[in-house]
Amino acid sequence: MADPLNHLCHYYYTSNLDIIPHYAYPHTVVIYYEDDGGFVFRGFGERNWDSVTSLEILSNRALSARPYTSGLGPAISYVLTHAPNIHMLSVDIEHVNLPGMVILNRILGIRAEMFTVLDLGTAPMCDVSNLVLPSLKTLAVDCSRRVGVHWLPTFDAKRLVSLELNNTSHDVFLHVLQRAAGDGVVVFSQLDALVVGFGEHSNGTILPDYKTAGLQCSFPRLTNLTIRTLCSYHPDLHWMFRDAPLETLHLVGDTKFINKLDVSCYPNLYSVTAEWDQRGMLPSRVAVESRLLAPVSSIQKLHVALPSLQTLRSLQFGCRDIRSLVLSFTIPNENLQALLHQLPYLVSLNMRYTLTAKAHEDSQGYNQVNLRSIWHHVRCQWPAPISTSLQTLVIDDDKRPPHTDEYSPAFIPLIGTIARVPSLLKLILPNCPLHDDGILIPKTLNDTRIGSLATHFANVEVVFAEFYNS
Repeated sequence: MADPLNHLCHYYYTSNLDIIPHYAYPHTVVIYYEDDGGFVFRGFGERNWDSVTSLEILSNRALSARPYTSGLGPAISYVLTHAPNIHMLSVDIEHVNLPGMVILNRILGIRAEMFTVLDLGTAPMCDVSNLVLPSLKTLAVDCSRRVGVHWLPTFDAKRLVSLELNNTSHDVFLHVLQRAAGDGVVVFSQLDALVVGFGEHSNGTILPDYKTAGLQCSFPRLTNLTIRTLCSYHPDLHWMFRDAPLETLHLVGDTKFINKLDVSCYPNLYSVTAEWDQRGMLPSRVAVESRLLAPVSSIQKLHVALPSLQTLRSLQFGCRDIRSLVLSFTIPNENLQALLHQLPYLVSLNMRYTLTAKAHEDSQGYNQVNLRSIWHHVRCQWPAPISTSLQTLVIDDDKRPPHTDEYSPAFIPLIGTIARVPSLLKLILPNCPLHDDGILIPKTLNDTRIGSLATHFANVEVVFAEFYNS
């Protein structure tokens, strides 16, 4: 919850001005806009708001009809007049009609040279290309409203530090590059973070060939790159970022990028997330292993999300410095052991595993996997540690049948592997069934016979979590 001393919220036309003491120095004013009933700023003009640097304009997302906006312009002008140091603007007025954006556009033009941050969110876009924002450093636009190619405000590419284009099309992105180009070279000399999300409507656009557009791209300070591709066509963007000193890379659905990526070419890269689902083309097993896992690199955090069990059979890591690993696909126990052997500095592992199964009529449920069978398996394990660094293990059950009656036989060798991880401190089990058999896991860790073979079990905390975000 926002600190009321830092946020002055105009909410339902009644401001919380009365609860903001005079000695406080708020940083943000929020205009919550619901209809054209008039804005009340009682006492607002009687105080000093020099500390305010940010203005947020919100609307009621539950509205079925777009309200009139004649009162919006005077309200914004009033706030800008009494808070002269505002240089950050966030607009999230999904249900406000388009004329309201025209009004906003006109008002922003008066203070255009002041704004360093502009977040247009899901606002219904109009043509704001006449806005010249020479001081702009952060620009975020959601293009799901079919933003025209030439609608975006004018900015100085050499000053921009953060650029986010969500649900955009290929031609809009190309236009942004072309407008930033000088003599055919696109230089974002200060850009540190770039997010480009190609929406599903990109399938219907005329797809440009970025390489043959006569553009050369340079991102000499780009450290954080995110590319999301929800359309079936994947433009080749890899070549644009060859000189970027990337530190974090997040790819969603982009197969072409991963097919040409070589993480060893980015010596500063420490965090990589690569995600695919069934909606698009999946990368080949060879591409994932040879481009992400096998190269010698400086990666310390790696997240690979794949929808298919068959995609990866073996896990051979060249990046041995990984500290945090998320594998959103099922890992057999033998692959888990091989993984732990290869990563001597791994501290946190999040994976999927076959924990449970639907009981068959001829099975005896709980008796198939019990403390005796687990003890026998652990006793037969090689006693040498398989990992002395892993502290947190998150296991997401890959089956989760509606009515789980018993643990999978694969549960037994899993405990045998955990018994060889003396550094383990926490075992997190999202979506684990909480029926009577669910008690078997803490019982296993607390069993004296099993504990005599794996003494660290006494210090392992078991967490049953319905949802867990790593």
